Amino acid sequence: MHTSPRPTRDAMASYYPDENQPHAEHFAPTASTGQSNASLRLARRMLDPKEVVIPRPDRPRRVLEVGCGSGRTLVELADRGWNAHGLEPSTAAMKILSAHRNLPVTVGTIDEAKYPAKSFDLIVASMVLEHLHDPLADASRLRSWLSRGGLFTGSVLNCASWETRFFGGDWYALQLPTQLFHFTPETLTRLLEKAGFSRIRIHHQRNVNNLMIHLGRFLEKRNLPFSKTCLEFPEKGSRTLRLAVRPLASILAWMRQAGRITFEAKKP
Repeated sequence: MHTSPRPTRDAMASYYPDENQPHAEHFAPTASTGQSNASLRLARRMLDPKEVVIPRPDRPRRVLEVGCGSGRTLVELADRGWNAHGLEPSTAAMKILSAHRNLPVTVGTIDEAKYPAKSFDLIVASMVLEHLHDPLADASRLRSWLSRGGLFTGSVLNCASWETRFFGGDWYALQLPTQLFHFTPETLTRLLEKAGFSRIRIHHQRNVNNLMIHLGRFLEKRNLPFSKTCLEFPEKGSRTLRLAVRPLASILAWMRQAGRITFEAKKP
C-alpha cells in the first residue's frame, strides 16, 4: 500500500518535530548504553524479539545506521565493536548524540549523502524504508555503499498482519502522513530483490508495541486505569511487563501475523 496524497519531499521535515520519538532527548544514549550485564545479555538472547539483527564483527568493520536519531542503536553498534557511522536528517538529533558520544554522523538524507562505493560492511535501517519517497532507488543506493557480501538489515511495519485488517484506517502503525509505503513480507522481498540484494530473510518480530498503544487508547477514552502504562509501553515499558506480554508476541510471530518485521539481505 502507499499513502496518497502524501507530503512533498520538501514538506516532510515539518512532520518530524524535534520531540519526535527517535529524536527525543530521553532516547539519547548514556555512557553505559550497550554495556548491559551478562545476565541481561543472556536473557535478551533467549528472548530475542528479532527487532534488530546485528552480528558481532570478527574484526574491525564499518557500519552505517540510516536514520540513527539520537543514537541509541548507533552507540550499541560501537560498543559491539563496529566502526559506527550515522546518517540522520535531523540536526537536533545529531546534537543530542554528539553531547553524549563522539561518533561520526552525516546530516542529510540517503539521496544527499555522498559515501564512496563499498564503504560499509553493514547497513542498518530500522523503520526507514516506509518513510522514503522512492524506496527502490534509495535501497539501490544503499546497496552501492556496501562491500561485496555486506549485510543490509532493518525493519518495517507489516501491513499483511491481522492488526491492519482489524483496525483499518485507525491502525496506529499507519503513522500518517509520514509513512509513505506500507509493506508486506512479499512486497518487501520483491523490493530488495529489485534493488539487487540476495539471500533475503524475513523475521516476524515478537513485538506488541502497536497493540499496547491501541489498548492504551481504549482505556484512555473510558478513563480506565493503566492507560498511561500502555501508551508509554514502547518507550518506557518495564522488563516485567515486556516479559508478561511476550507469550502473545511469540504466538503472533509464530503465526506470521506480527505487526512488525525485520529483514536481512546480502549484497552478492
